[in-house]
Amino acid sequence: MKKLLLVLVAVLGLSFAANAQNIGGRFGGVGTPHAAGFGAELSYQHFVANTNRLELDLGFSRSNDNYINFAIAYHWVLPIAGDFSWFIGPAVNLGYCNNHGFGLAAGAQGGAEWNPKNAPIQLAVDFRPVYEFVLPEHCAYNGFGYGVAFSVRYRIH
Repeated sequence: MKKLLLVLVAVLGLSFAANAQNIGGRFGGVGTPHAAGFGAELSYQHFVANTNRLELDLGFSRSNDNYINFAIAYHWVLPIAGDFSWFIGPAVNLGYCNNHGFGLAAGAQGGAEWNPKNAPIQLAVDFRPVYEFVLPEHCAYNGFGYGVAFSVRYRIH
């Protein structure tokens, strides 16, 4: 399981490294019923139109089971004041719950971020509620989950 995660992280990192705009980590809840514990995700953001962006997260969580997830979210980014912005948009999550199979969830992601002009970092806090409509077999969870996370990313853009 750990080898599979390392291979997935390496492939994702290499495929996006040349075009990365914001890359870093997302730490906290990943947003599924199976990953209710603490998780960590490799996070990549790519701007698609003006300030709108696509966020791709590949992560691992451990609660009752080991859980590997891949999340995609589309963000509309709107300024608050100065270096602060907020974002919101739809999200989809595909995950693998150890010994139970695959799950598919849809929901949203929203939060606030700080992009200081004098430093190439981004700090963000977000909330990702989802409903898992394809549940892994033999799981005792219902289909609703959420995660609150803190992100630190290096800004290339």
